[in-house]
Amino acid sequence: MGVEVDLYVHAGSRTVPSRQDYRDLIAGLLREGWVVPPYQVLTGTTDSDWSAAGILNSADPGSRKMRILYTGNDGEALLRAWDEAPFGRKNVFVSFHALRADHSELRAFFERQACSSGEAILSALAKPVRVEIWNEEDEKLIELRLRHYFGVSGKNGPSTLRGSPLENRLAKCLGGKLVEVCEFA
Repeated sequence: MGVEVDLYVHAGSRTVPSRQDYRDLIAGLLREGWVVPPYQVLTGTTDSDWSAAGILNSADPGSRKMRILYTGNDGEALLRAWDEAPFGRKNVFVSFHALRADHSELRAFFERQACSSGEAILSALAKPVRVEIWNEEDEKLIELRLRHYFGVSGKNGPSTLRGSPLENRLAKCLGGKLVEVCEFA
């Protein structure tokens, strides 16, 4: 048994990352070995769940809401699919099966947090969406306007990426100080 965690990491600023900012982040995650294949590049929408798990659930084969542009284990092919995706015109997502929990730097972080990895998704939305998240700690509903964000979903997944090796790389891509909101189910 465990707690299902949905973590949203975004920049509190109005900075809009470029296609190249995203590409640099994706290439860095691959180069550092921080993500586990298979990888996907998706375009489309979801009914209401903008978490990593919700987006991936909308990407079932045959889905009318989500189109799969690439699925596979090849990092170079993933980057080519990203380069061809309709960035800025449509919602584009890059999913990773998981953050690599056995990577030496990430393993130490996960051990300190007493958590495990989860599905990860990098989201570049064409326009902001309103997302309501129940904040268990403050016992209140939080409304976010998300456009460019990184999400992690999973059983006993991380409730923060602060202090992780990913923190600076995400801040550089997303444009500034990171804001994290976590929902537990």
